[in-house]
Parts: sequence; structure tokens; C-alpha cells
Amino acid sequence: MNESEPNRQNAIVREKGLIPEPVKLALILVLLLAVIYLFYDRSTTRKAQNAEISGLKARIAELETSHKVATAAFVSKISDLESKFEQAFGNTQKELRKASAELRAESP
Repeated sequence: MNESEPNRQNAIVREKGLIPEPVKLALILVLLLAVIYLFYDRSTTRKAQNAEISGLKARIAELETSHKVATAAFVSKISDLESKFEQAFGNTQKELRKASAELRAESP
């Protein structure tokens, strides 16, 4: 049996793959770095998007306020024009009545 043991040890030969071990290690390291970069990039992108969303929310609030002010000014202007129209229409009716009364008084 002693003679067969050295044969067994010689029979166990280290198998060599198609890709050498240092190259495999380098590929694993590159993949690990790529995954780390992807997490970093996702974080950076998310921060940039959050900042952009905050800016857009502020702009929307500003536009809503501006819209409310413009609407109030428009309603005020419409009310002013409506009162002027009613006043002018009322004056015209009074003048027509007066003219009609004068024409009736002049006719026999």
C-alpha cells in the first residue's frame, strides 16, 4: 500500500481552467468595482432628481401665487367695467326717458 500512496498523490493533478486564476481575480474585482460605481451613481442621480423636484415644487408654488394674484386683478377689473357699464346704461335709459318725455310734451 505504501507504493500506491505516492501514485495517488501523483495522480491528483491540479486542473487548469481555460482562464488563469489572476485573470479571474481581476474580472471579479472589476465587476465588484462596477457594482459599487452603480450604487454610487444611483445615489448621485437620486440626489440630483430630488433637488430638481424641490426646485420645480417651488416654481409651481410661485406660479400658483402669481395666478391667484392675476385672477384677483382680473375679477376686480371685470367688476369695475361692469359697474361702469351699468352706470352708462342707466344714464342712457334716463336720457332716453327724458328725450321721450320732451318729445311727448312737444307733440300736440
